[in-house]
Amino acid sequence: MNIAPASAPSERSDWTLVALVFVTGLFAAAQFGKISLTLAPLAELYGTDIAGVSFFVSLVGFLGIFLGVISGAVVVRAGPTRVFIWSAGIAAIISILQALLPPFAGMIVLRLLEGLTHLGIVVAGPTLMAAVTNDRDRPIAMSLWAMFFGASFAAVALVVPPLMQAGGVGVVFAAHGLGFAVICAVLIWRLPVVPATPGKIAFWGTHLAIYSSPPVMAPALAFGAYTFIYLAIITFFPVTLERPELFQIIPLISLVATFTTGWVARRVAPYTLAAVGYVWIILAGLAVWSGSGWMIYLLAFGLGIVPAACFAAIPSLNPSASDRSRAAGALSQMGNIGTTLGTPVFAFTMLSAGMSGLWVVIMGACAVGLGLIYWMTAKIVAPQN
Repeated sequence: MNIAPASAPSERSDWTLVALVFVTGLFAAAQFGKISLTLAPLAELYGTDIAGVSFFVSLVGFLGIFLGVISGAVVVRAGPTRVFIWSAGIAAIISILQALLPPFAGMIVLRLLEGLTHLGIVVAGPTLMAAVTNDRDRPIAMSLWAMFFGASFAAVALVVPPLMQAGGVGVVFAAHGLGFAVICAVLIWRLPVVPATPGKIAFWGTHLAIYSSPPVMAPALAFGAYTFIYLAIITFFPVTLERPELFQIIPLISLVATFTTGWVARRVAPYTLAAVGYVWIILAGLAVWSGSGWMIYLLAFGLGIVPAACFAAIPSLNPSASDRSRAAGALSQMGNIGTTLGTPVFAFTMLSAGMSGLWVVIMGACAVGLGLIYWMTAKIVAPQN
């Protein structure tokens, strides 16, 4: 492990380290993807239906809701380097144990433990990326990190089918574990130390400290409204609009927009870009709602602007590594809340009010996101003037 501190801004960005952290993020997101794409064989393995094993996916998300903020505090206390490496190493062991296809109860325990490693990686990752990039390149690094979930799902969709043909679910889990082990070994050798910050970890006290600090909570609040609509849009729009190709097209366009936003964030404040993203979604959504079907591509582009802006806002608004870790923990919590609530709300709305009701929910969520950005901007920017 490189023991040179990385807490101070460097003149040159270390893109090799950025790439290593990003690849680790891909494996962390695959903790969801490997289950989502193997639900049918898992159901057969455990003698139940898909609904009976689908909560294997949501277990990790629920941990994020309850422990997202606390994970940020743990990263501050233990140091992002230590948390990141230990999380990757333990995740490798867990995946290899899953490859043994343990009994149902054992798989539940392993998924819960896997959820803890997932939190460690997704909270420490942005802090490490910010630590090894300079002020000019940091927005690009953050936009790259914002892509890890979508990019991972695309990669998993390509890799899982041949692995399933080669040996089934066990081979999928084993490959995931071996990949994690390799990246962990490289991280131990290459990752610099970002110093820990001593302090106590108190559940309610930590939440109060984070959600009473505008710079720390601002990225999370803006991100929550986005996650509320994103997964639900990908899930329901291809079906309701009778355009199955949108399952692939919307995430792809969003990824392009996310990376593009990182470059723009070099010159434009991230919270301004987040507001632009929500306005973009509203305008494109109104056009699609009125019958301009091709505008769905512009809506997909707008969906990619918001996450890049939110991740770029973490280091932009929080100069210290400890505050960045806290902000990343809050963002993880709000992201999981949005994702968990969005799909059932969309499903209920679709059944009770149809497509028009769905559009109202989307517009309302974007309006909430805009309102939160305006509120946070007033609290952060106004005192500086």
